[in-house]
Amino acid sequence: MTDKAGSGYWFLPAPTVEAGWLLLRRPEPGDSSALHDAVTASSEHLRPWMPWAANYTAEMAREFVQRNAGVRAPPEAKSAEVRAARYG
Repeated sequence: MTDKAGSGYWFLPAPTVEAGWLLLRRPEPGDSSALHDAVTASSEHLRPWMPWAANYTAEMAREFVQRNAGVRAPPEAKSAEVRAARYG
């Protein structure tokens, strides 16, 4: 996303935001297994709002992480993970 002045600079959010027990960060390489496990364990709760959760596969998790991983992700990648800070 560029600013309204059209300077061409990209806004890059902080790679990690911590607030007490809450940790918000972009996915990192190696997160796909934990992401798949979290979505699978929560699928009953997610499905009413996120229909893709009904048939979530390990491959979908790998693709998501690959597309959005790390600080070098393109600025248009707006995905982040929410985790309990103690589990990083």
